[in-house]
Amino acid sequence: MIKFALDKVMKERNLTIQEVMNATGITRPTISQLSSGKAKGIQFDTLNKLVSGLRLETYELFDEIYPQEQLSYKINWIDLDMSADKIDENFTFDENEPLFEVNFFSPENIHDEYSISSFRLPISVSFESTINTSDNQDENKIDTIIFSCLYDFVADTDLPTRNDMALKDYFSTTNKAQFETTIGSICFDCIKKLNLANKQKFVVFRSDINNLMNDEWSTNFSWNESLLADPPTFEKFIDIKYH
Repeated sequence: MIKFALDKVMKERNLTIQEVMNATGITRPTISQLSSGKAKGIQFDTLNKLVSGLRLETYELFDEIYPQEQLSYKINWIDLDMSADKIDENFTFDENEPLFEVNFFSPENIHDEYSISSFRLPISVSFESTINTSDNQDENKIDTIIFSCLYDFVADTDLPTRNDMALKDYFSTTNKAQFETTIGSICFDCIKKLNLANKQKFVVFRSDINNLMNDEWSTNFSWNESLLADPPTFEKFIDIKYH
């Protein structure tokens, strides 16, 4: 869970509501609601005024990333009218257009109206061929399904700015073993929603969120589909990889 942390910032800096007003130009009632946790949201312009006026980094106004063990997720089609039975040989999978949206949420806090209780991860689907050189003949075979989460997907949505920040924090601060476990589970659940289980040999997840200089894909995982289909074996794989 992430909560707006203006009250904590004010206490740490010994700031009064009047001083915040003078520094930001934000009205007293708005500051009072934000600092007390009673505001139901924050406008982007207000957030910018706080960051600029108080000379803060944006993340300093938000407190506590979701405890990973408390996160759940639900996978939805971007197009609510979409379903697996509408995908046939004429359907075009576009790696530059998200097909799924993964909604992360904390079940314990989902009814807390003063908390940021979820963030969303848009995912596209594409396929790739590998070269099979058996019998001395090159044969292109589509055997890899690729799930991509591009920063452009997030930037193009109408979601609040906080979704952008929460998603970046999730990618950059989550325990690596738990992160790969969750992403692997999401990918296999997407495969099942597509009715493609046991039809691909390899599964790839890639993302340029929080990408480093000269590193196009800052997050890149590759697994055998059979590994994702067997959770106990996948758990052992993760344990060996990270411990």
